[in-house]
Amino acid sequence: MTPVVKLNSTEAILMLDDSQEDLIIAEQCLQMSGLSNPFLAFTRASELMAYFDGVRDGTNPMPALLLLDLNMPDMSGFDVLQALRADECFKDVPVILALTNSDRISDRERVLSLQADGFHTKDGDIKAYVRFFQSLAA
Repeated sequence: MTPVVKLNSTEAILMLDDSQEDLIIAEQCLQMSGLSNPFLAFTRASELMAYFDGVRDGTNPMPALLLLDLNMPDMSGFDVLQALRADECFKDVPVILALTNSDRISDRERVLSLQADGFHTKDGDIKAYVRFFQSLAA
C-alpha cells in the first residue's frame, strides 16, 4: 500500500528498527531522495518512547514522520503505534507509517486498524526505497 502522506515540514523523520543496517540504508535512501528532513534512528522502542516524552514536555519537536519496524524485541511496532494513538497528545502525530519485512495481509489490516497512515514493505531495491521517500515530498 502506498502511503497517502506528504511531508510539508522540515522536522525530523524518526525510524524505529532493531537492525542497524536497515537504519543506515534508510538514512542513505532518504538523503538520496532529496528530502532535507533530519533523520533520527532508534534501535529500541523504549528510546523512541523517551523521545515522545520529550515531545510532550516540549524539549523535542513533533516529528514529521515516524517509520516503525513491526517486529521489535522490546515493544513491537504495533504496540508503539497503539500507545501513540491512545495518547491524546500524539493522536494526530503528523504521520505514522509501518515499515516492515512482513507482507502478510493480516499485518497490513492490523496496522491500518490502529490508524497508521500507511504500510510499506521494506524494499531490497535501493532505487525503489529512494522513490518511496520521494513519494513523501509535498
